[in-house]
Amino acid sequence: MSNGTEERTERANWIREIEARAWIDFVAAAPAPTRQELGLSYIRSDHCVLLACPRIPAVPFNRAFAISPRWYREASEVNANLQWLRQHAAAGWVVQVDEDDLELASPQLKKRNLYDTSRGWMKFLSTTPSTGPMIFEIRRSEEDGVDLDFSQIVQQGMGFPPEVRPWLMALAARQGWHCYVIYKDGRPAAAAAMFRQATGAWLGIDVTLPPYRGLGMQAALIQKRLSDLGPGRAMAETGLPAATHQAADASYRNYQRGGFIEAYPSINFAASR
Repeated sequence: MSNGTEERTERANWIREIEARAWIDFVAAAPAPTRQELGLSYIRSDHCVLLACPRIPAVPFNRAFAISPRWYREASEVNANLQWLRQHAAAGWVVQVDEDDLELASPQLKKRNLYDTSRGWMKFLSTTPSTGPMIFEIRRSEEDGVDLDFSQIVQQGMGFPPEVRPWLMALAARQGWHCYVIYKDGRPAAAAAMFRQATGAWLGIDVTLPPYRGLGMQAALIQKRLSDLGPGRAMAETGLPAATHQAADASYRNYQRGGFIEAYPSINFAASR
């Protein structure tokens, strides 16, 4: 195996692991009543992570991801995991296949009535702290009232049911998480989160409320999180660019401008209808 291939494999393994840990800890932050109300659940099997949340029918909450290439060779595990998704996840759930595994995954998933949707996510990687002047007022969740503002922005901006607010407030107080809010003229306008461990960080939950979009708030939150992280690796993901997904395109460009490089895409496989 060449050094370049070894480096790419190590990078992919790290991205899968930090993403898996972030999402599992995100789910674990939800109070028990919230989990019950939303139907929120997860499984970490030997070679992948499964998420399900029928009350939030968005793809990130209903998928198989962080998949090791070995998963596609383990027929019993694949079958059991797909059956779990069929029983627990919202309609439209997907299997997220990393680019290097497409040749291996496609025939295995096709046999199980799952097909390439030509849509998916770009995994981004940064190893460089961000610098520059902060042009917005940004507060972290350690400050009074920020947890409530964070929960309101994410719930409203993402169109989630109100039941998510106790979950998001708990996340803002959880060890290993840093949640941020931008204020414009004293009003909460944008929010984001960072899950930080010794090996690096996961950046996500980027939300800007409609009246404040296009002002550079997501870019400022990317810079702030990388600055707080300091030296070390960070990963993020956003939708692959498409003419019909302008919001995803803007997020994509913001991460590129924030110093992130494209690590690799992951493609969503979904059941045919």
